Amino acid sequence: MLLLVREQDVKRVQTIREQQFQSILAMDGRTAWDPHAPQVEPEEGEPPCPCCGTAAPLVRGACSDCGLQLA
Repeated sequence: MLLLVREQDVKRVQTIREQQFQSILAMDGRTAWDPHAPQVEPEEGEPPCPCCGTAAPLVRGACSDCGLQLA
């Protein structure tokens, strides 16, 4: 992702992005990001979407809820 920001807004945008990242971690039940943490997959059914967490069959290769292209 490329994000273009005016120089005077860099600190404010960094703060906003950090808050968004922490929110995503909290929704996932984590307090810190660990790239080596095992990914939890359900024992039965569809695996959850990495973007929204919906565990449903894909629609034309995309998540049926958020539309993230997965296949």
